[in-house]
Amino acid sequence: MSCQVYWIETASILGIDCSGVVTADDLKAVVRDSVAALAVQPVYFLIDVSRMEALPVDFLGTRAFSEWVYHPNARWFAYVGASSLLQSLTQVRHRNTAQYFKERETALAFLYSAIGYGVS
Repeated sequence: MSCQVYWIETASILGIDCSGVVTADDLKAVVRDSVAALAVQPVYFLIDVSRMEALPVDFLGTRAFSEWVYHPNARWFAYVGASSLLQSLTQVRHRNTAQYFKERETALAFLYSAIGYGVS
């Protein structure tokens, strides 16, 4: 599988790392795991595509993708290493809930700030 889904901050930030050639089946598994987490609580996403070589861009227009990004418990989506094409395609789908970063550490700091981690 070209994508891994895991908790970075349990019950707050879900990490998704994609590398190589990502298939529609890989993306369906990501959506399945993400929607399962969203069913229980609000979730912020760190999506690292910096090592991804290709993905089926038509997937971004599917019902499954919409179910994920428009879920009422979906908060911020922080993309790391997204190409300008991927940024353009995802910005159309997100309702001002996506941010794009070159560095993973900056994206993670943004998400930690969004959940109020370290804020007194």
